[in-house]
Amino acid sequence: MSIRAASASLVSRSDLRQPIDRKVRLLVVAGGGGGQTVTGTAGGGGGGAGGLLDVTLQAIAPGTNYTVSVGGGGAANARGTNSRFAEIIAIGGGGGQANLGPGVGGSGAGGSSTVGGGTSVASQQGNNGGGPQGGVRGGGGGGAAAVGGAATTTNAGAGG
Repeated sequence: MSIRAASASLVSRSDLRQPIDRKVRLLVVAGGGGGQTVTGTAGGGGGGAGGLLDVTLQAIAPGTNYTVSVGGGGAANARGTNSRFAEIIAIGGGGGQANLGPGVGGSGAGGSSTVGGGTSVASQQGNNGGGPQGGVRGGGGGGAAAVGGAATTTNAGAGG
């Protein structure tokens, strides 16, 4: 992907070699994790949100190729995939892990009925997942703004 200046006076010039003297704000968001597949009466944990990075670059160079990838959401029990702009990488969200262990990622997955909530592996990108309740309800997946909610005796935990 090539970045070109948006100004009408610069768009027609393909030989521009000077950096653009403007700040560029990027929002890089990774794919969210899939929720836990549940069998029987056990409560499944929610998938964690994909990591979120809000970055301001001082300048970009016209005509320079930047590596860009957009992460997808995870299937059931699986992490979401990472998103990237150049060397800026947002981590995919944790997937609900059917009693095998908490899902970790950009934001942690919610806890299953018997396993605690997952953790954010990159604290600046998301929050931890919420914990389960008594072997019956799963916790909510963590989000960019808040920790996933803990389950109660009557409800699963809310997403963060």
